[in-house]
Amino acid sequence: DVKLIWQDNSNNEDGFLIERKDTVSGSNYEIIDSVGANEISYIDTTVKMYPSYIYRIAAFNNSGYSNYSDPIIITDIIITDIQKKYIVNDFRLYQNYPNPFNPSTTISYSIPEKQNVTIKIFDITGSEITLLKNKFQQKGSYEINFDGSDLTSGIYFYTLQAGNFSKTKKMILLK
Repeated sequence: DVKLIWQDNSNNEDGFLIERKDTVSGSNYEIIDSVGANEISYIDTTVKMYPSYIYRIAAFNNSGYSNYSDPIIITDIIITDIQKKYIVNDFRLYQNYPNPFNPSTTISYSIPEKQNVTIKIFDITGSEITLLKNKFQQKGSYEINFDGSDLTSGIYFYTLQAGNFSKTKKMILLK
């Protein structure tokens, strides 16, 4: 499977269009799927053992389509999860998914070097709710689940701290 993750730079889309082509047949891009507004990831479960695929993504609404993303080239479909970890080149904290959520959500992040990583959840007043992670991690991409079952509906924040890198994102719990 190939997992694509992108940033949602707008809030006026109706969804995202995912297109793919393979480099063996030289075919044109084909629409393989679409996802709803504010989705930031897609897993392509239909890949075959081609040498490489090229993906692109565009937002759409009733006015038309945005410009396509830069091409995303997947060159080795048999990459293992361990090998994927070493493709990371910079710190990233992605928007949790789903958002709004009830009662759980997934937080994804990447670190480009071995670091002690802390992920904390805060309420709207800035009070720390929980420490999700405090662990030394190797370079790579990671996901962690957050269960808000014991919390009330509202706006919460999550912060990734790794070395000198710190990033905070907002998430909404709707019960």
